Amino acid sequence: MVRKRVNLYEFLFRGVMPQVQLGNGEMIFVGPRQNTVTVGGLAENPKVFEFPIGTPTNAADVMLMARPLAAATHMRIARNTGSVKNVEYYPPSDAPRLAVANGAEIDFTPDKRLGTITVRIEGEHDSQQKYVLPYGSRAGDLLRQVKFSERSNADDIQLIRRRVKHRQKEILQTSLSLQMATLTARSGTNDESMLRRNEADLMLRWIDRARQIEPIGQVAIGHAPERDALLLENGDVLQVPTKDGLVLVSGEVLFPNAIAYSSSASASDYVQTAGGFAHKSGSRRIVVAHGDGSFDQVAENARPLKTGNQVIVLPRVDVKSYQIVKDMTQILYQIAVSVKEVLGL
Repeated sequence: MVRKRVNLYEFLFRGVMPQVQLGNGEMIFVGPRQNTVTVGGLAENPKVFEFPIGTPTNAADVMLMARPLAAATHMRIARNTGSVKNVEYYPPSDAPRLAVANGAEIDFTPDKRLGTITVRIEGEHDSQQKYVLPYGSRAGDLLRQVKFSERSNADDIQLIRRRVKHRQKEILQTSLSLQMATLTARSGTNDESMLRRNEADLMLRWIDRARQIEPIGQVAIGHAPERDALLLENGDVLQVPTKDGLVLVSGEVLFPNAIAYSSSASASDYVQTAGGFAHKSGSRRIVVAHGDGSFDQVAENARPLKTGNQVIVLPRVDVKSYQIVKDMTQILYQIAVSVKEVLGL
């Protein structure tokens, strides 16, 4: 005999859990998955939703659980009809009359341009932090409203953009396809086979760590006059660095640290102040990250650096395959650029 049927969706989305007293020897039975509808786009709950088989379901039922955002003016419904996928486009007001079947996909989308955008100003300045600007505003329109302080480094303003962050993540994940090159390399002897196996294990562990890297989404806006003409996007963050008189040294050095700036010091001088190169470092692989988001690969004797620079020492790639060395070097540089950190092997 069934004592009680419990719908866990009521608990997940509304926090309502029926009070059921369980007795000794009773059984909790979880039935098979029912019909599903996948929701994406501008919704608070972009997930896969389940509906009982045989129960008519419409788009309004899905909206109650998905909770589309206010910016969603239309919904795109892709229906699973076998080898052919039909896509339909409707306003949310039509949802009660739109039946959805098992396997349907609903994306909530904005059909109109934004009227305004919101941009944040962070860092060293004496102005407000959040600005609401007309759609189509440019960086110059915003910067003219910002009041900089004596400690503001207005020449090295940084732009952080969510869309760029996602794109950097995609590029990094694509580059990590060298995993196949590691696994498919051929060996001529048993000894070489053992070396390649150990090397592959080390490489795959490193790749797993690299897949967890989260880029920051920084855009290299530089010092060009066209910087003020850059179109701003909703959610952009402009960071104003501080003139702190420091140079940060990180990567494959013994003691990563922030070091007082010296106009006569070279990149190697800063590395030596940080304890020198670590045993895994490639002494000729030094990247300097500038405050404005640009990067340069420099020689050890490069000078002068600027206050606010970051000296990044890349690790040495110690593998036998030249192609893997080349691929790994490119990935290490991408990580340094997108995260301003070094993931050692």
